[in-house]
Amino acid sequence: MAARGWPTILRTWVKSFMVGRTTQLRLGEYIGHRFECSGGLPQGSPVSQLLWLCYSSTLIEPADMPGNAMSISWVDDRTVCVAGATDNELTGGLAESSKPGRGLEP
Repeated sequence: MAARGWPTILRTWVKSFMVGRTTQLRLGEYIGHRFECSGGLPQGSPVSQLLWLCYSSTLIEPADMPGNAMSISWVDDRTVCVAGATDNELTGGLAESSKPGRGLEP
């Protein structure tokens, strides 16, 4: 978050949102004891969805695409669009877009 330019006060708030949480399991009539949840984001909170998007945006950076191609991403999905007048231009553009370092590695 610091690398993305988030202000310290917001990073501090996010940290407080993610620590000191507890949960308990319920199966039918049984309710288990509370225990600490030390990882992940709270399910059901709109803030969790926003934080996941912020986190995952660093996993898929904009790819360095050739001039006839573009890449769009959403969470863990990526689409590459290539324009060309011929089959060779299209396949060449896709091959160029898929080279290592373009952000498309599995």
